[in-house]
Amino acid sequence: MRTITALVGFMGAGKTVVGQLLAARLGLPFVDLDQQIAKHEHRPVSELLRELGEARFRRLESKILDEVLGQDTGVLATGGGTVLSPENRRRLRERAAVVWLDLRLEDVLARLTPTERQERPLAADRGLEELVALFESRRRYYAAAAHLRIETSGEIPSRVARNVEDALERMEMDPAGGAR
Repeated sequence: MRTITALVGFMGAGKTVVGQLLAARLGLPFVDLDQQIAKHEHRPVSELLRELGEARFRRLESKILDEVLGQDTGVLATGGGTVLSPENRRRLRERAAVVWLDLRLEDVLARLTPTERQERPLAADRGLEELVALFESRRRYYAAAAHLRIETSGEIPSRVARNVEDALERMEMDPAGGAR
């Protein structure tokens, strides 16, 4: 049985909120990868992305991910782009039960208000077409990383956390699993 549950998905899918609720339900510690990176570097992720550029930021993200996955147990909310690295996808699949919080595009766009987009470094300077292309390009990586897929559109976070918990219990009974 994998003792770390990692949540993956596009920005706005609810990884942090659902992760916090799931950790509370399971009585486990919660880690937000972006917050860990900011804590490690003593700067916000938005500043790090701007200063380092995306390629160097992704290397730092991989380093911190490896440290977090070395923990015994917990719930991890990854960044939306964590799964872009084949090595990160491999590590996640080997060391965690990976749950893809999938959200329909129209729901992503509804959740990413102009204010919310400004707070997300990879959304702030993108037009609608670029944001849609980013969403579409990442779906295959979420699917490749995930053991389980949970639809979050139209669901409140507490219900999503319960759905994840139920799916994890079923996965324990059927460890061969796969993203479903």
